[in-house]
Amino acid sequence: RQMCRAVGDNGKPAVCAVLNNLMGQLTENGAELRALACNTFHLFLDDALVQSDSFVHIAHTTLNEVVQRKLKRVLVLGTPITMQSTLYTHNDIEVIPLRDDDKRLIEQVIDRVLAGSIMQRDAATLNALIAQTYKEHQFDGVVLGCTELPVLHNAYPLATNIGDHEFVILDTVQILARRLARESLQTAG
Repeated sequence: RQMCRAVGDNGKPAVCAVLNNLMGQLTENGAELRALACNTFHLFLDDALVQSDSFVHIAHTTLNEVVQRKLKRVLVLGTPITMQSTLYTHNDIEVIPLRDDDKRLIEQVIDRVLAGSIMQRDAATLNALIAQTYKEHQFDGVVLGCTELPVLHNAYPLATNIGDHEFVILDTVQILARRLARESLQTAG
């Protein structure tokens, strides 16, 4: 993630080349399935790779789960790059917009988790942001669209309700891992 922030748009081709080269090496070395456990890095992958049958896309897999659960409105928490992108866009799902200052707040939490600082106060900060956003835009689920956020959520679980309304926390890492396990079993069997 630091690499994405550092290179900006001018360095995007270099990041794309590195990621796509690594994915190609996986195939050359016999990998039947390929995945990337970083939401933001999915924005740097070639379309041909993303659309290949052997690549398991973290956002597409998560969106399939959202549709299966019949959720209509979701709040996506992630890096500013991810939240400003179309990574979690789907015709049947409304993604709740966040204010720029809320995006910066989430980014600060992610940066602290990346630095190894997993604090209850950051979970409380996210819970307050979720509650405030829910008051303005009722939603059915919260997508943890940065793989650092489940680390915080596992240490200090985020709330799954506001008053009487319950919603789902969608851990993109767990969703991806379950899909990879199913695909691996099908390939092996």
